[in-house]
Amino acid sequence: MTFLPILAFLGGIGAAFLIFPFWSSAIQREKKKEKKEGGALLLDLSALLDPRLIDLSASGLLDKRLLVPETLLRALSQAAMSEDEAEKNRARKGLEHFRRLEAMIDLDLKIIDEAHPKIGDHVLETVFLPKAINAHLLISDSMSQERGTNEGVRVINLHQVAQAFRSPIQAGEKLSVRIQRIGKESGQGVGYLEDGTMVVVNGAASSVGEMVEAFVLSVKHNTAGRMVFCNTIEEHAKFTAEIPERRRLSISR
Repeated sequence: MTFLPILAFLGGIGAAFLIFPFWSSAIQREKKKEKKEGGALLLDLSALLDPRLIDLSASGLLDKRLLVPETLLRALSQAAMSEDEAEKNRARKGLEHFRRLEAMIDLDLKIIDEAHPKIGDHVLETVFLPKAINAHLLISDSMSQERGTNEGVRVINLHQVAQAFRSPIQAGEKLSVRIQRIGKESGQGVGYLEDGTMVVVNGAASSVGEMVEAFVLSVKHNTAGRMVFCNTIEEHAKFTAEIPERRRLSISR
């Protein structure tokens, strides 16, 4: 009887040894997954020159993920003293953008000084460096994208990012919306799209509770989201019919 607790204890140790390899493997897989998915974003010159980078960084989306090669900053500092006016202005613009990024307290921008001793060219550095530090390359031109892709680097293009956030509704298009209430201005009705976007429709105040066809005049963006301003199809037809008449009157005067 006295051996039973000892056997139970030994059996527990044996079970632990059997479980440990699987548990350890799971941890290793998770670490590899984190390493693979945790890629920071290394800026190249084209991305640093793109003013959209400033707004994107201010949004908090790039916090603790943005890296700037020291070779790039050194090249910009040298170019800022160039006798070529275009090159000098371009370099100063890049440095100004860097200073604005650096001033963002919540961004946690990092400067990478891991230069390859055999390269020394900031253009090539931004292509080879991401592979060395397990980062992605953030760019804003097709040439950088082609170079990075050819070297097997994951490339993220600011143009594609901007396109992803582009409003699905553009001026000149038509849409259908249910009017839910009267707007602030006379004759306006207000409705909402499925994603919550507010739609203000001129000429729809009498259509509360009804679906109306509207012509998009403009799309406004602010910190609260997106707003779409429209005319009802009837109101827009009336408005466009008045334009030739207004031109005729202005010419006759």
